[in-house]
Amino acid sequence: MKLKTIDATTRTFDANGVKYHILESLPVGRYAAVREASVRLIYGVDGVPDFIEKHAELWKLLNQRKDADAAVLLSNIMNGANDISMFKTPPALTIACAYIIAEGEDLSSFTNAEIETKIENWTKGEFDVDGFFLFALPRTIGLSNFLERSFQGTSTKKPTQE
Repeated sequence: MKLKTIDATTRTFDANGVKYHILESLPVGRYAAVREASVRLIYGVDGVPDFIEKHAELWKLLNQRKDADAAVLLSNIMNGANDISMFKTPPALTIACAYIIAEGEDLSSFTNAEIETKIENWTKGEFDVDGFFLFALPRTIGLSNFLERSFQGTSTKKPTQE
């Protein structure tokens, strides 16, 4: 069976009998939720391999006596583990839900129940999660700055000034 993929260029799609519209910009009332989901997406722990990798990184920081960096990483690990244990909605889907609205949806409201309903409809509509993830990435607040800082820390080339 081939799963469906959202096509952001069409600006609409149907899932489980509900017509969805893709917004070009973010309503003010949804900013806080997207910001929180963005932080979880960028810094969170999304599974056991990542969890083990983060612990190895923590061990390295502690051995290097980088206590402040270790404390921040430990906090991120704990928050990520809590997210997993609380079965929170994956952050990429939360971001997608903020921009993809059901016909007639109130833009001033953005609740967990609304998010769960959308994900349930998308699941029953047999949509591939990758399309929602790819949709959410460029809308992740702070991702480009995070990636730029990450790559600068590993690059052997000096940044160019224009």
